[in-house]
Amino acid sequence: MQRQGAIVALMLVAGATGCSSFLSAGLRNVVELPIQSADEVKLDLTNRHRAKQAWEQVDQVFPEECWSKDYVKGYKDGYADYLTYGGNGEPPATPPFIYRLRPYQTPDGIRAIEDWYSGFRHGAAMARASGYRDSIVIPLSSPPINAVERISVLGGDNSGGRRSAPEIETLPPPTRTPVENEPPQ
Repeated sequence: MQRQGAIVALMLVAGATGCSSFLSAGLRNVVELPIQSADEVKLDLTNRHRAKQAWEQVDQVFPEECWSKDYVKGYKDGYADYLTYGGNGEPPATPPFIYRLRPYQTPDGIRAIEDWYSGFRHGAAMARASGYRDSIVIPLSSPPINAVERISVLGGDNSGGRRSAPEIETLPPPTRTPVENEPPQ
């Protein structure tokens, strides 16, 4: 019984000292983060479904086109990426993992990767045109302050009392010095 009382007393003391932020962070990790993760998964699945529907519309509008499976995959990936992850419409620098494997290190594999990139750009452009992203992005109370604009917004030198580095002097280009026993040029 004394042990339980000591534990309760310890919890009360811990909550009264600086540990309350520790407890609230722990609670956040246990409650909020799983909910956020589940919400992100649902958003990704919803946007992948939207990408599939958008592709079906493209395929209906252009039934005579023969799209490669890589183009279709790229289209759906680009569409979902633009909506889910806030992409800029350009594919990543490297293609998905599967395209980096040995079977794609051939002329046909390179063509498949290029098809994926083309499909990605097309899908992202169609996602941009859909307007779905406007309902996904959470509005901010005020626009973020860009570091470049910050000086004019806050006024002054934005140094916050810190001393800034001195101006760097521009040096003239180097000149060649003659070496002994070298003929003049």
